[in-house]
Amino acid sequence: MNEYSLLKLERFDDGVVLMTLNNGPLNLMSPDLLFQLRDCFTELSADDTMRCVVLTGNQRAFCAGADVNTFGVFPKGTNTIIGQNCYNQVENCRLPIIAAIEGHCLGGGLELALCCDIRYASETAKIGLTEANLSLIAAYGGNTRLPWLIGEANAKRMFYTAARLSGQEAVRYGVCQEVYPPEQLVEKALELAHLIATKAPRSITAAKRVMNGFRNEAFAAGFAREAEIGPYASKSLDCKEGLAALREKRQPKFQNK
Repeated sequence: MNEYSLLKLERFDDGVVLMTLNNGPLNLMSPDLLFQLRDCFTELSADDTMRCVVLTGNQRAFCAGADVNTFGVFPKGTNTIIGQNCYNQVENCRLPIIAAIEGHCLGGGLELALCCDIRYASETAKIGLTEANLSLIAAYGGNTRLPWLIGEANAKRMFYTAARLSGQEAVRYGVCQEVYPPEQLVEKALELAHLIATKAPRSITAAKRVMNGFRNEAFAAGFAREAEIGPYASKSLDCKEGLAALREKRQPKFQNK
């Protein structure tokens, strides 16, 4: 396999891969990490010996969101489309993907976890779409995928309040399937991955393609709306205020402008 500077890969004999995000203490989503995830999952999907992927971060963060200082490298107006395309590559990997979430899993981090098939959480996890704190929307598919998984009202309540769910709350909402103590999280996710690796790979790939394909048309419309509507929030004075407040570690003062 290729080398990926922001991903650590551990391969097991049965075709299971443990993929660990390695982009600093908070694993912020940068363009480099975005493209490495896209390329790595594409490579794994093309390898017939692979069976299942466990995707995790570190004790402090699975992924705490986007590194807002780095996305200016994209041509104007393309950020959302590029991000959506990369995340779709992750979601459409033929392999089952299990997210093992410890620490902060916020904004673009939760959007990445939502691309996985199954999500396990640590008891210490903090999980949410917190874009309303910055006058942004979850434009990499979060506003589309989350209501599909947990229902519209629950998704709206999460987004409108910028809530940070604990691991237990995430299971109760339906965002995650299981919650474990931090020291057991990756072990339990790998345990499931090794079990999946004993099953017929073509059967699993076929089932994933059917279940993912069933909602692809609806999701495509949602992604288009995210790209269309996003600038209403992100080009506002409130967005500038939200980002300034984040840098200055204070509460933002939004004016609906």
